[in-house]
Amino acid sequence: MARKILQDVLPPGTRSIRRIPIERESELKKVSKKLPDMVSLHTIRSASKAKVQEHTRGTLPTSDEGVMVGRKKNYSRAILWTIAVISSILLFVAISFIFSHATVEVTPRSESVVIANTFIAKKDALLGELGYALMTLSKDGEEVVAGSPGKKIEKYAIGNIILYNNFNSTTRRFVAGTRFLAGNGKVYKLQSSVSVPGRKVVAGKIVPGSIQARVYAEKPGVEYNIKTSDLAGDFKVVAFAGDPQYEAFYGRQKTDIIGGLVSTTFIVKDSVTKVIREKIRENLKQQIFKEALAQKPIDFVLYQDDLLYTFESLPLVSRGTSTVAITERVVFNAVLFRKDLLARVVASSTSKSLINIPVEARGLDSINFTLKNNKEGVSPATNQFTFTLNGTSTFISKIVPEKISKDLLGKSRKEFGNIISTHREVYDGSATISPFWRFTFPDSLEKVRVMVKAID
Repeated sequence: MARKILQDVLPPGTRSIRRIPIERESELKKVSKKLPDMVSLHTIRSASKAKVQEHTRGTLPTSDEGVMVGRKKNYSRAILWTIAVISSILLFVAISFIFSHATVEVTPRSESVVIANTFIAKKDALLGELGYALMTLSKDGEEVVAGSPGKKIEKYAIGNIILYNNFNSTTRRFVAGTRFLAGNGKVYKLQSSVSVPGRKVVAGKIVPGSIQARVYAEKPGVEYNIKTSDLAGDFKVVAFAGDPQYEAFYGRQKTDIIGGLVSTTFIVKDSVTKVIREKIRENLKQQIFKEALAQKPIDFVLYQDDLLYTFESLPLVSRGTSTVAITERVVFNAVLFRKDLLARVVASSTSKSLINIPVEARGLDSINFTLKNNKEGVSPATNQFTFTLNGTSTFISKIVPEKISKDLLGKSRKEFGNIISTHREVYDGSATISPFWRFTFPDSLEKVRVMVKAID
Protein backbone atom coordinates (compact mmCIF):
# COMPACT_ATOMS: atom_id res chain seq x y z
CA MET A 1 0.00 0.00 0.00
CA ALA A 2 2.94 2.35 0.83
CA ARG A 3 4.56 1.66 -2.57
CA LYS A 4 1.49 2.85 -4.46
CA ILE A 5 1.51 6.12 -2.55
CA LEU A 6 5.12 6.82 -3.69
CA GLN A 7 4.24 6.18 -7.29
CA ASP A 8 1.36 8.60 -7.09
CA VAL A 9 3.70 11.35 -5.76
CA LEU A 10 6.25 11.02 -8.60
CA PRO A 11 5.33 12.65 -11.88
CA PRO A 12 4.44 10.37 -14.73
CA GLY A 13 7.42 9.07 -16.61
CA THR A 14 11.07 9.00 -15.57
CA ARG A 15 12.57 12.51 -15.31
CA SER A 16 16.29 13.06 -15.93
CA ILE A 17 18.49 16.03 -16.73
CA ARG A 18 19.73 14.20 -19.80
CA ARG A 19 16.25 14.33 -21.25
CA ILE A 20 15.96 18.11 -20.95
CA PRO A 21 17.87 18.86 -24.19
CA ILE A 22 15.71 16.31 -26.05
CA GLU A 23 12.53 17.91 -24.89
CA ARG A 24 13.95 21.35 -25.72
CA GLU A 25 14.89 20.10 -29.15
CA SER A 26 11.30 18.97 -29.66
CA GLU A 27 10.06 22.36 -28.58
CA LEU A 28 12.40 24.01 -31.04
CA LYS A 29 11.05 21.85 -33.87
CA LYS A 30 7.48 22.80 -32.97
CA VAL A 31 8.37 26.49 -32.90
CA SER A 32 10.26 26.29 -36.20
CA LYS A 33 7.21 24.98 -37.97
CA LYS A 34 5.27 28.03 -36.91
CA LEU A 35 8.04 30.59 -37.96
CA PRO A 36 8.50 31.76 -41.50
CA ASP A 37 10.94 29.88 -43.75
CA MET A 38 13.47 32.72 -43.71
CA VAL A 39 14.18 32.12 -40.04
CA SER A 40 16.77 29.39 -39.83
CA LEU A 41 16.90 26.65 -37.41
CA HIS A 42 20.28 27.95 -36.26
CA THR A 43 18.70 31.25 -35.27
CA ILE A 44 16.00 29.47 -33.38
CA ARG A 45 18.55 27.30 -31.64
CA SER A 46 20.60 30.28 -30.63
CA ALA A 47 17.58 32.07 -29.22
CA SER A 48 16.46 28.98 -27.48
CA LYS A 49 19.88 28.34 -26.01
CA ALA A 50 19.99 31.88 -24.73
CA LYS A 51 16.62 31.36 -23.13
CA VAL A 52 17.69 28.10 -21.62
CA GLN A 53 20.90 29.63 -20.27
CA GLU A 54 18.83 32.38 -18.72
CA HIS A 55 16.64 29.81 -16.95
CA THR A 56 19.40 27.42 -16.13
CA ARG A 57 22.15 29.70 -14.76
CA GLY A 58 24.87 27.75 -13.00
CA THR A 59 24.39 24.63 -15.05
CA LEU A 60 27.22 23.11 -17.19
CA PRO A 61 27.57 24.02 -20.90
CA THR A 62 26.68 21.62 -23.61
CA SER A 63 29.23 19.11 -24.84
CA ASP A 64 29.95 21.02 -28.12
CA GLU A 65 30.60 24.30 -26.35
CA GLY A 66 32.94 22.66 -23.79
CA VAL A 67 35.06 21.07 -26.47
CA MET A 68 35.40 24.37 -28.42
CA VAL A 69 36.24 26.42 -25.36
CA GLY A 70 38.74 23.80 -24.18
CA ARG A 71 40.43 23.72 -27.55
CA LYS A 72 40.78 27.51 -27.68
CA LYS A 73 42.23 27.63 -24.18
CA ASN A 74 44.69 24.81 -24.90
CA TYR A 75 45.77 26.47 -28.17
CA SER A 76 46.37 29.81 -26.45
CA ARG A 77 48.33 28.14 -23.69
CA ALA A 78 50.48 26.28 -26.24
CA ILE A 79 51.30 29.51 -28.05
CA LEU A 80 52.23 31.25 -24.81
CA TRP A 81 54.42 28.36 -23.68
CA THR A 82 56.14 28.21 -27.07
CA ILE A 83 56.89 31.92 -26.98
CA ALA A 84 58.14 31.64 -23.41
CA VAL A 85 60.42 28.71 -24.22
CA ILE A 86 61.88 30.41 -27.34
CA SER A 87 62.42 33.66 -25.44
CA SER A 88 64.14 31.79 -22.63
CA ILE A 89 66.40 30.01 -25.10
CA LEU A 90 67.30 33.27 -26.86
CA LEU A 91 67.94 35.01 -23.56
CA PHE A 92 70.03 32.10 -22.36
CA VAL A 93 72.11 32.13 -25.55
CA ALA A 94 72.54 35.93 -25.37
CA ILE A 95 73.67 35.78 -21.75
CA SER A 96 76.09 32.97 -22.53
CA PHE A 97 77.67 35.07 -25.27
CA ILE A 98 77.81 38.21 -23.16
CA PHE A 99 79.40 36.55 -20.14
CA SER A 100 81.56 34.06 -22.01
CA HIS A 101 85.32 34.18 -21.49
CA ALA A 102 88.39 31.99 -21.78
CA THR A 103 91.41 31.64 -19.52
CA VAL A 104 94.63 30.28 -20.99
CA GLU A 105 97.66 29.38 -18.89
CA VAL A 106 100.98 28.83 -20.66
CA THR A 107 104.38 27.74 -19.41
CA PRO A 108 107.45 29.27 -21.10
CA ARG A 109 110.42 27.20 -22.15
CA SER A 110 113.33 27.35 -19.74
CA GLU A 111 116.74 25.78 -19.64
CA SER A 112 119.82 26.12 -17.46
CA VAL A 113 123.00 25.80 -19.55
CA VAL A 114 126.74 25.83 -18.98
CA ILE A 115 128.37 28.46 -21.17
CA ALA A 116 131.92 28.14 -22.48
CA ASN A 117 131.67 29.78 -25.89
CA THR A 118 133.47 32.36 -27.99
CA PHE A 119 131.61 35.25 -29.59
CA ILE A 120 132.33 38.17 -31.92
CA ALA A 121 131.03 41.63 -31.08
CA LYS A 122 130.83 44.39 -33.70
CA LYS A 123 130.44 48.13 -33.32
CA ASP A 124 128.26 48.40 -36.43
CA ALA A 125 126.48 45.06 -36.24
CA LEU A 126 124.04 43.89 -38.90
CA LEU A 127 120.76 42.10 -38.25
CA GLY A 128 121.46 38.84 -36.43
CA GLU A 129 124.97 39.92 -35.32
CA LEU A 130 126.00 40.89 -31.80
CA GLY A 131 126.50 44.60 -31.40
CA TYR A 132 128.02 46.46 -28.48
CA ALA A 133 128.45 49.97 -27.07
CA LEU A 134 131.43 51.54 -25.40
CA MET A 135 131.27 53.79 -22.33
CA THR A 136 134.57 55.56 -21.56
CA LEU A 137 135.23 56.90 -18.05
CA SER A 138 138.36 58.37 -16.44
CA LYS A 139 139.33 59.00 -12.84
CA ASP A 140 142.34 60.14 -10.84
CA GLY A 141 143.47 58.76 -7.53
CA GLU A 142 146.30 59.83 -5.25
CA GLU A 143 147.96 59.10 -1.95
CA VAL A 144 150.08 61.54 0.00
CA VAL A 145 153.14 60.07 1.70
CA ALA A 146 156.13 61.43 3.61
CA GLY A 147 159.15 62.25 1.46
CA SER A 148 162.76 63.25 1.87
CA PRO A 149 164.11 66.64 0.64
CA GLY A 150 165.25 66.71 -2.98
CA LYS A 151 166.31 69.47 -5.32
CA LYS A 152 165.07 73.06 -5.32
CA ILE A 153 162.60 74.03 -8.07
CA GLU A 154 162.50 77.56 -9.49
CA LYS A 155 159.96 78.58 -12.14
CA TYR A 156 159.39 81.96 -13.81
CA ALA A 157 155.97 83.42 -14.49
CA ILE A 158 155.32 84.02 -18.18
CA GLY A 159 152.57 85.57 -20.34
CA ASN A 160 151.68 87.99 -23.16
CA ILE A 161 151.30 91.78 -23.30
CA ILE A 162 150.44 94.31 -26.04
CA LEU A 163 153.13 97.02 -26.63
CA TYR A 164 151.92 100.44 -27.84
CA ASN A 165 153.86 103.25 -29.61
CA ASN A 166 152.14 106.60 -29.11
CA PHE A 167 155.37 108.62 -29.40
CA ASN A 168 155.75 109.19 -33.16
CA SER A 169 155.10 107.56 -36.55
CA THR A 170 158.50 105.82 -36.57
CA THR A 171 158.75 102.10 -35.85
CA ARG A 172 160.60 101.40 -32.61
CA ARG A 173 162.51 98.18 -31.97
CA PHE A 174 162.88 96.62 -28.52
CA VAL A 175 165.47 93.89 -28.06
CA ALA A 176 165.05 90.66 -26.07
CA GLY A 177 165.58 91.24 -22.36
CA THR A 178 164.14 94.77 -22.39
CA ARG A 179 162.84 95.38 -18.88
CA PHE A 180 159.24 96.45 -18.16
CA LEU A 181 157.91 97.61 -14.84
CA ALA A 182 154.41 96.30 -14.11
CA GLY A 183 151.74 97.92 -11.95
CA ASN A 184 152.44 95.38 -9.16
CA GLY A 185 155.99 96.75 -8.86
CA LYS A 186 157.59 93.63 -10.40
CA VAL A 187 159.91 93.70 -13.41
CA TYR A 188 159.35 91.52 -16.49
CA LYS A 189 161.57 91.05 -19.55
CA LEU A 190 160.91 90.59 -23.26
CA GLN A 191 161.40 86.98 -24.29
CA SER A 192 162.36 87.97 -27.88
CA SER A 193 162.96 91.18 -29.86
CA VAL A 194 159.94 93.03 -31.31
CA SER A 195 159.32 96.11 -33.47
CA VAL A 196 156.45 98.38 -32.52
CA PRO A 197 154.89 100.26 -35.47
CA GLY A 198 154.59 104.05 -35.23
CA ARG A 199 151.34 105.83 -34.62
CA LYS A 200 149.08 107.01 -37.43
CA VAL A 201 146.04 109.18 -38.07
CA VAL A 202 142.77 107.43 -38.91
CA ALA A 203 139.63 109.50 -39.64
CA GLY A 204 141.23 112.50 -37.95
CA LYS A 205 142.18 110.58 -34.84
CA ILE A 206 145.63 109.45 -33.68
CA VAL A 207 145.87 105.66 -33.38
CA PRO A 208 148.95 104.23 -31.58
CA GLY A 209 150.86 101.43 -33.27
CA SER A 210 150.79 98.11 -31.43
CA ILE A 211 152.23 94.58 -31.39
CA GLN A 212 151.91 91.51 -29.12
CA ALA A 213 154.97 90.44 -27.16
CA ARG A 214 155.80 87.66 -24.68
CA VAL A 215 157.33 88.55 -21.33
CA TYR A 216 158.64 86.60 -18.35
CA ALA A 217 159.29 87.48 -14.73
CA GLU A 218 162.69 88.86 -13.80
CA LYS A 219 162.84 86.43 -10.86
CA PRO A 220 161.16 83.08 -10.04
CA GLY A 221 158.31 82.88 -7.52
CA VAL A 222 154.56 82.89 -7.14
CA GLU A 223 154.57 86.61 -6.34
CA TYR A 224 155.23 87.32 -10.03
CA ASN A 225 152.02 85.63 -11.12
CA ILE A 226 149.45 88.17 -12.42
CA LYS A 227 145.96 87.40 -13.69
CA THR A 228 144.25 89.67 -16.20
CA SER A 229 141.40 90.07 -13.70
CA ASP A 230 143.81 91.70 -11.24
CA LEU A 231 144.08 94.90 -13.40
CA ALA A 232 147.58 95.72 -12.16
CA GLY A 233 148.08 98.64 -14.59
CA ASP A 234 150.30 99.37 -17.60
CA PHE A 235 153.81 98.06 -18.22
CA LYS A 236 156.43 100.85 -18.54
CA VAL A 237 159.85 100.64 -20.22
CA VAL A 238 162.34 100.93 -17.31
CA ALA A 239 165.00 102.51 -19.53
CA PHE A 240 162.67 105.41 -20.43
CA ALA A 241 162.17 106.51 -16.83
CA GLY A 242 162.39 110.34 -16.65
CA ASP A 243 162.07 110.64 -20.44
CA PRO A 244 158.94 111.75 -22.41
CA GLN A 245 158.98 108.32 -24.09
CA TYR A 246 158.19 106.75 -20.66
CA GLU A 247 154.52 107.70 -21.06
CA ALA A 248 154.38 107.28 -24.87
CA PHE A 249 155.61 103.66 -24.91
CA TYR A 250 153.58 101.26 -22.68
CA GLY A 251 152.30 97.71 -22.47
CA ARG A 252 148.98 96.24 -21.39
CA GLN A 253 148.41 92.67 -20.20
CA LYS A 254 146.90 90.34 -22.82
CA THR A 255 146.92 87.00 -20.95
CA ASP A 256 147.56 85.73 -17.44
CA ILE A 257 151.21 85.83 -16.46
CA ILE A 258 151.56 82.68 -14.40
CA GLY A 259 153.79 79.72 -13.59
CA GLY A 260 156.08 81.37 -11.09
CA LEU A 261 157.24 79.03 -8.35
CA VAL A 262 160.06 78.52 -5.87
CA SER A 263 159.93 75.17 -4.08
CA THR A 264 161.95 72.33 -2.73
CA THR A 265 161.01 68.92 -4.02
CA PHE A 266 160.65 65.86 -1.85
CA ILE A 267 161.42 62.42 -3.12
CA VAL A 268 160.09 58.93 -2.38
CA LYS A 269 161.97 55.70 -2.92
CA ASP A 270 161.05 53.87 -6.13
CA SER A 271 160.17 50.67 -4.26
CA VAL A 272 157.70 52.56 -2.07
CA THR A 273 156.28 54.44 -5.04
CA LYS A 274 155.64 51.20 -6.96
CA VAL A 275 153.71 49.58 -4.12
CA ILE A 276 151.60 52.68 -3.58
CA ARG A 277 150.83 53.04 -7.29
CA GLU A 278 149.55 49.44 -7.47
CA LYS A 279 147.35 50.05 -4.46
CA ILE A 280 145.92 53.22 -6.02
CA ARG A 281 145.23 51.40 -9.31
CA GLU A 282 143.30 48.62 -7.62
CA ASN A 283 141.16 51.12 -5.74
CA LEU A 284 140.59 53.09 -8.93
CA LYS A 285 139.38 49.97 -10.76
CA GLN A 286 136.78 49.25 -8.11
CA GLN A 287 135.62 52.86 -7.91
CA ILE A 288 135.32 53.46 -11.64
CA PHE A 289 133.56 50.14 -12.21
CA LYS A 290 130.93 51.12 -9.63
CA GLU A 291 130.51 54.47 -11.37
CA ALA A 292 130.08 52.70 -14.71
CA LEU A 293 127.43 50.39 -13.21
CA ALA A 294 125.55 53.40 -11.84
CA GLN A 295 125.53 55.06 -15.29
CA LYS A 296 124.70 51.88 -17.22
CA PRO A 297 121.22 51.75 -18.79
CA ILE A 298 119.01 49.19 -17.04
CA ASP A 299 118.51 47.04 -20.16
CA PHE A 300 122.26 46.58 -20.76
CA VAL A 301 124.90 44.21 -19.41
CA LEU A 302 128.33 45.61 -18.49
CA TYR A 303 131.50 43.52 -18.49
CA GLN A 304 135.04 44.24 -17.34
CA ASP A 305 138.44 42.83 -18.18
CA ASP A 306 141.92 43.98 -17.16
CA LEU A 307 142.60 44.93 -20.76
CA LEU A 308 139.73 47.40 -20.65
CA TYR A 309 141.62 49.53 -18.09
CA THR A 310 144.43 51.90 -19.10
CA PHE A 311 146.57 53.49 -16.37
CA GLU A 312 148.85 56.53 -16.42
CA SER A 313 151.33 57.37 -13.67
CA LEU A 314 151.41 61.14 -13.11
CA PRO A 315 154.55 62.93 -11.81
CA LEU A 316 155.19 63.17 -8.09
CA VAL A 317 154.07 66.47 -6.59
CA SER A 318 155.42 67.92 -3.34
CA ARG A 319 152.68 68.80 -0.89
CA GLY A 320 153.30 70.96 2.14
CA THR A 321 156.80 71.04 3.56
CA SER A 322 157.71 67.36 3.62
CA THR A 323 155.09 65.26 1.81
CA VAL A 324 154.64 63.96 -1.72
CA ALA A 325 151.45 63.18 -3.67
CA ILE A 326 151.59 59.99 -5.75
CA THR A 327 148.88 60.15 -8.44
CA GLU A 328 147.47 57.58 -10.89
CA ARG A 329 144.92 58.09 -13.68
CA VAL A 330 142.72 55.34 -15.09
CA VAL A 331 140.69 55.22 -18.29
CA PHE A 332 137.99 52.51 -18.37
CA ASN A 333 136.47 51.45 -21.69
CA ALA A 334 133.37 49.65 -20.43
CA VAL A 335 131.81 47.18 -22.88
CA LEU A 336 127.99 47.19 -22.92
CA PHE A 337 125.63 44.63 -24.49
CA ARG A 338 121.86 44.79 -24.76
CA LYS A 339 120.48 42.10 -22.45
CA ASP A 340 117.87 40.70 -24.82
CA LEU A 341 120.23 40.60 -27.81
CA LEU A 342 123.09 38.98 -25.89
CA ALA A 343 120.72 36.46 -24.26
CA ARG A 344 119.30 35.46 -27.65
CA VAL A 345 122.77 35.04 -29.23
CA VAL A 346 124.12 33.03 -26.29
CA ALA A 347 120.98 30.87 -25.99
CA SER A 348 121.00 30.07 -29.72
CA SER A 349 124.61 28.90 -29.48
CA THR A 350 124.13 26.76 -26.37
CA SER A 351 120.58 25.34 -26.59
CA LYS A 352 118.82 23.59 -29.49
CA SER A 353 115.33 24.24 -28.14
CA LEU A 354 115.90 28.00 -27.78
CA ILE A 355 117.40 28.80 -31.17
CA ASN A 356 116.16 32.15 -32.50
CA ILE A 357 113.59 32.50 -29.70
CA PRO A 358 113.46 35.75 -27.70
CA VAL A 359 114.63 34.90 -24.20
CA GLU A 360 115.59 36.53 -20.94
CA ALA A 361 118.66 35.34 -19.06
CA ARG A 362 119.34 34.97 -15.38
CA GLY A 363 122.91 35.25 -14.18
CA LEU A 364 124.28 36.36 -17.54
CA ASP A 365 125.73 39.57 -16.10
CA SER A 366 127.75 37.70 -13.46
CA ILE A 367 129.56 35.18 -15.67
CA ASN A 368 133.23 35.59 -16.61
CA PHE A 369 134.05 37.84 -19.58
CA THR A 370 137.49 37.53 -21.17
CA LEU A 371 138.90 39.23 -24.25
CA LYS A 372 140.25 36.63 -26.64
CA ASN A 373 143.22 38.73 -27.72
CA ASN A 374 145.02 39.27 -24.42
CA LYS A 375 147.46 41.72 -26.00
CA GLU A 376 144.86 44.20 -27.18
CA GLY A 377 142.16 46.09 -25.37
CA VAL A 378 139.04 47.79 -26.64
CA SER A 379 139.05 51.50 -27.48
CA PRO A 380 136.82 53.95 -29.39
CA ALA A 381 138.88 53.10 -32.49
CA THR A 382 138.02 49.37 -32.25
CA ASN A 383 135.48 48.05 -34.79
CA GLN A 384 135.10 44.50 -33.46
CA PHE A 385 136.59 42.13 -30.93
CA THR A 386 136.39 38.49 -29.87
CA PHE A 387 135.58 37.38 -26.35
CA THR A 388 134.65 34.30 -24.35
CA LEU A 389 131.96 33.75 -21.73
CA ASN A 390 132.28 31.12 -19.01
CA GLY A 391 129.65 30.29 -16.43
CA THR A 392 126.08 29.07 -15.91
CA SER A 393 122.92 30.90 -16.90
CA THR A 394 119.20 30.12 -17.01
CA PHE A 395 117.30 31.12 -20.13
CA ILE A 396 113.52 31.63 -20.12
CA SER A 397 111.59 32.23 -23.32
CA LYS A 398 109.63 35.47 -23.64
CA ILE A 399 105.89 35.08 -24.27
CA VAL A 400 103.68 37.80 -25.72
CA PRO A 401 100.13 37.03 -24.43
CA GLU A 402 98.48 39.23 -27.08
CA LYS A 403 99.84 37.09 -29.92
CA ILE A 404 98.39 33.92 -28.41
CA SER A 405 95.05 35.62 -27.74
CA LYS A 406 94.75 36.77 -31.36
CA ASP A 407 95.48 33.27 -32.67
CA LEU A 408 92.74 31.76 -30.49
CA LEU A 409 89.89 34.17 -31.31
CA GLY A 410 86.85 32.27 -32.55
CA LYS A 411 88.75 28.98 -32.77
CA SER A 412 87.39 25.61 -31.64
CA ARG A 413 88.50 23.91 -28.44
CA LYS A 414 89.91 21.09 -30.56
CA GLU A 415 92.29 23.50 -32.31
CA PHE A 416 93.93 24.70 -29.09
CA GLY A 417 96.75 22.16 -29.11
CA ASN A 418 97.68 22.82 -32.73
CA ILE A 419 97.64 26.59 -32.23
CA ILE A 420 99.82 26.45 -29.11
CA SER A 421 102.32 24.18 -30.89
CA THR A 422 102.99 26.96 -33.41
CA HIS A 423 104.34 29.11 -30.58
CA ARG A 424 107.82 27.69 -30.02
CA GLU A 425 108.31 29.86 -26.97
CA VAL A 426 105.53 27.94 -25.16
CA TYR A 427 106.46 24.69 -23.43
CA ASP A 428 102.94 23.73 -22.30
CA GLY A 429 99.50 25.26 -22.03
CA SER A 430 95.90 24.70 -20.97
CA ALA A 431 92.63 26.53 -21.61
CA THR A 432 89.28 26.89 -19.84
CA ILE A 433 86.24 28.26 -21.66
CA SER A 434 83.17 29.53 -19.81
CA PRO A 435 80.33 28.68 -19.90
CA PHE A 436 81.35 25.06 -20.13
CA TRP A 437 78.98 24.21 -23.00
CA ARG A 438 80.77 26.61 -25.39
CA PHE A 439 82.95 24.85 -27.96
CA THR A 440 84.73 27.94 -29.31
CA PHE A 441 86.89 30.72 -27.92
CA PRO A 442 85.32 34.20 -27.71
CA ASP A 443 85.78 36.61 -30.61
CA SER A 444 86.99 39.48 -28.44
CA LEU A 445 90.55 39.98 -27.15
CA GLU A 446 89.18 41.28 -23.87
CA LYS A 447 87.54 37.92 -23.22
CA VAL A 448 90.60 35.75 -23.89
CA ARG A 449 93.01 36.10 -20.99
CA VAL A 450 96.46 34.55 -21.35
CA MET A 451 98.45 34.06 -18.14
CA VAL A 452 102.15 33.20 -18.19
CA LYS A 453 103.25 30.82 -15.51
CA ALA A 454 106.19 32.13 -13.46
CA ILE A 455 109.39 30.12 -13.55
CA ASP A 456 111.19 29.88 -10.21
